Amino acid sequence: MALYSLKTELINQGLPGKLGIANYALLTVLAANANKEGVCMVRYPALAQIMDITPKSVSRRVQEIFKFELEGRPILQRVPGGLKISLEILGEQNCTVYTSNKDIKNISNSKGINASTVLNHFGDKYLEAYGCQYNFMFQRDLSLVKNKLLQVYGAENTLKIIDEAFKQRSLFENPPKYPYITVGALVTFIANKVMADIKQREMADSFDAAAFNREMKEKYWDEYFGGQGV
Repeated sequence: MALYSLKTELINQGLPGKLGIANYALLTVLAANANKEGVCMVRYPALAQIMDITPKSVSRRVQEIFKFELEGRPILQRVPGGLKISLEILGEQNCTVYTSNKDIKNISNSKGINASTVLNHFGDKYLEAYGCQYNFMFQRDLSLVKNKLLQVYGAENTLKIIDEAFKQRSLFENPPKYPYITVGALVTFIANKVMADIKQREMADSFDAAAFNREMKEKYWDEYFGGQGV
């Protein structure tokens, strides 16, 4: 995905003030997540998560931006699949923003599970659960996964934690402000809770009641029953 910014000349001409700082901030997020046609397909709940506001606030700001025009033309319009920003206000930068699962998969280490492959797995589960792409803050999220998941729980358990977290996602979602699981929430409190549940379940699954009963019978039968049947 190409990372877009708004044209510098428009900023210098007072676009933030004319549009309003809150609406301008949203427009920059839309631009950063737009494809080459200027269409941003990120859904309102994900935009709300990025901006730390509610989806309702995102919707209100979008409606306000719809009404804003430059030289008689709208700068934002609704199109099938998303919101289209006028290409006239966008300036493309020569860098990449990693916001899709495919982006992350392409840079994963082929030697085994690392932070990149973990983020890819998280992105797949997020898309499966919510029907939209997760907006990774790539460098930050890589560091969080490496230091707070892989180094603490190991690769295999980290993947188990992600799987289980999304299976139990209703326990960790906190609408309206935090309706979805995030990488930050995963590493700060979800992982510890989920890992404890996994360990407890594994212990229960590994317990062989029949073998335990046989062992106890062999060990204590003579002591309590003198080797005689009851």
